[in-house]
Amino acid sequence: DQTMSAGDDPAKEDSGQSLSEKDQQLLDADKRTIRLENEKYLRQHPELAVITTTVIAEVLKARPEDPVTFVADYMTAKDLKQKVLKAANTVGAS
Repeated sequence: DQTMSAGDDPAKEDSGQSLSEKDQQLLDADKRTIRLENEKYLRQHPELAVITTTVIAEVLKARPEDPVTFVADYMTAKDLKQKVLKAANTVGAS
């Protein structure tokens, strides 16, 4: 019979292993580096925000039974680039 202390998180699976303080610090530093690199990339490519916003808007407008297939079809459409450019121009004009 195990009892939980106030610090236990039942959502986390206990693998019996934990990181050393040094390893945790390295992991945290890696996470920060990745986050900063991702943010830099997204700033360099603002069209990604237009793409995601456009896809989500189309999904919400169509409300398909199978959103995964809908998004896959949308993202592989031959006119995707034109849709994104049109949406980007619309956003830029606002």
